[in-house]
Amino acid sequence: MLSGPHEEPIDLFITDDELTWEEGGLISLRGSRHTLGAQFLSSMRDDPLAYASQPYWLTGTILGERVEGPIFFDQVYFRHGSEWKEYPYYTDVQVVWNIFANKYADGTVEFGNITKGRGRWGAGIVVEGNTALAESPSVGAEFDVDADGYVTGASYDLGASGIWDFTADPTQQLSGFNKARWGGYRAQGGMTRRRGDDREVVTGWTWVEAFSDRMKDEELVR
Repeated sequence: MLSGPHEEPIDLFITDDELTWEEGGLISLRGSRHTLGAQFLSSMRDDPLAYASQPYWLTGTILGERVEGPIFFDQVYFRHGSEWKEYPYYTDVQVVWNIFANKYADGTVEFGNITKGRGRWGAGIVVEGNTALAESPSVGAEFDVDADGYVTGASYDLGASGIWDFTADPTQQLSGFNKARWGGYRAQGGMTRRRGDDREVVTGWTWVEAFSDRMKDEELVR
């Protein structure tokens, strides 16, 4: 796929097992899928939602600098003719979407997708390689929030599977994403770890998008 005369050409190739992303002199990334993916379904008649995410672990360069980390290839299916930012899950239901991956010193990759909404809506799925560590239709959550509506810390209770804690990186408040959305949306990065897991992390990253006013409405702020 080629872009305009003042941009770089883009070559994006995705299979179930591999992903490569070449963008001229800007980006050169490639890697494979080290874990199972995650999917869940909300089968409401009027407002259905099907979601699937596959994680790939990539290495390469961005602007000439060596990089390594996860890319999450997400697909969302919802009512035909709808715009996501006008759909009820965005406008009212979603409290937080927490997607993460960690690579440990032994080469193992952990991937998690934790979603918490109003009431009982939510799902917690964490996998490591081909093993499911958590598959919970119920997510308990508590949040610490700053004055600007960003999450500084969070805990996700996935029942018998354990608790995963998120720690925000204050340098990764992604204000550009916020400006493209509305309703108090906040996007940011950080790290998510299973409580009590002291294995050495080579590198890892968490993407969080959240609505702090809904956390307060649901009495989820610590």
